[in-house]
Amino acid sequence: MGAETEQFPIVKFSRAFFTSTFLIFLGYRLFSIIWNSQRITLNIIAAAVSGYFLIGLFGGQLCQFINLVIPESYNLNNGGDMYQLTYFSFTTLTSLGFGDVLPLTPPAQSVALLIGIIGQLYLTILVAMLVGKYLIQEPSEF
Repeated sequence: MGAETEQFPIVKFSRAFFTSTFLIFLGYRLFSIIWNSQRITLNIIAAAVSGYFLIGLFGGQLCQFINLVIPESYNLNNGGDMYQLTYFSFTTLTSLGFGDVLPLTPPAQSVALLIGIIGQLYLTILVAMLVGKYLIQEPSEF
């Protein structure tokens, strides 16, 4: 049994809320840095990769919210739901979908669809934007 199984639901909800707020702030800052960059550097590429990781972490927090509001929304093993839901978010985001954690309720299934679609859109839009900026910059700038 992990320490998080002994916490009160309000503590879990508060932790998920504040973590989600922080992840949204970080994601906004990273995307604005990428969007406003005039040239592509290794820092911009690192920011793009970090943004992808932030989406996975935020998806885990969304799944946590669903599981707190509607218990038993996922078929989780005993305890450790935060870690299992983050794992589920990343496997859904990357389209791996191993099937060991499943969304059981309609809101949980909707979040899983949202995570999968956002993962694909992020990659396609971001890669197109980065390639476009790379092609218009001077060759010696990279």
